[in-house]
Amino acid sequence: MRKVFNYFSDFYNLKSNDIIVASYPKSGNTRIRLAIAKYFQIKNNLTNDFNYQFTNQILPEIGRGNIKSSRKILSNYVNDVSPVLFVKSHLPYSVLRYFLKGNSILYIDRLDCETLMSFYDYSIARKIISSDVSFSQFLRSKSGIKGFSSYLKSWNSVKKVEISYNDLINNDISTIINSLNEVGFVYDEVLMTQAIVETRRNKTSKISNVLDANSNYNFAMKRDRSISKYFSNLEDINFYNDNISSTGLKKITN
Repeated sequence: MRKVFNYFSDFYNLKSNDIIVASYPKSGNTRIRLAIAKYFQIKNNLTNDFNYQFTNQILPEIGRGNIKSSRKILSNYVNDVSPVLFVKSHLPYSVLRYFLKGNSILYIDRLDCETLMSFYDYSIARKIISSDVSFSQFLRSKSGIKGFSSYLKSWNSVKKVEISYNDLINNDISTIINSLNEVGFVYDEVLMTQAIVETRRNKTSKISNVLDANSNYNFAMKRDRSISKYFSNLEDINFYNDNISSTGLKKITN
C-alpha cells in the first residue's frame, strides 16, 4: 500500500519543467546525478558533506515518494520557491509515460552485456538476490536479459535526449554539458565543469555509501568484467543472443 501511495504522491508532485534522468540500472544514472548534485553544492556555497545521501536527498527517484520533500530541501538550498528537479527513473517508458507532463528526458543507454553483469554484482551486494544465485540463473530471471530487452524496446521511438554510456564515461564534460543544453537547463558552465571533474570515478570511489557498509562492494569503483567469467557456457550465450532483437545490443560471439 505504501508503494502505491509513493507513486501517487510523485505523480501529483512532479512538475512539467522537471527533468527526468532515465536509464536501466547500472547504466550511468548516478554519474550524471552526482555531477548535478555537486553543481548545486558549489553554486550555492553549501558546506554540507558531499555524498550519496545528499545526492538522493535533492535528486529524487520516481516511486520513492520523495519528490515533494526533495523540492522543499532544494528550494531552501537555492533560494527558489519551486526549483527544477532532476528526477531519476529506472522505469520502462511504458510505465513512466503515465507520470510525465511533457517533461524533458535525459536517457542514458548502455548497450552492452556488461550492463547485466554489473547489475548482477550490484543485486548480490545490495541483497536484492541471494549470493547463491548464479549468473546463469540471473540471466533467465525477470531481471535478466528478457527484462533488459523489454526495457530497451520500450524506449524505441520515444522523444528524448539520448546519452551514450561510453561517451559519458570517456568524454564526460562535453557529454553532460551538451545534454543539459539540449533539455534547456540554465547553469554556469564553469561551475558545472568543475562539478563534473570533482565527481569522476577517482573521487567518488572514495565516498562511503551507507548502503554498502556491510559489504566490500564499492558502487563507483571500476571492475574488470570478462565475458567468459559470467557467460561460462554456450547455453547462456545462446540464450542471451536469442533475446536481444530490436534492442541495439550486439550478439556475443564465441
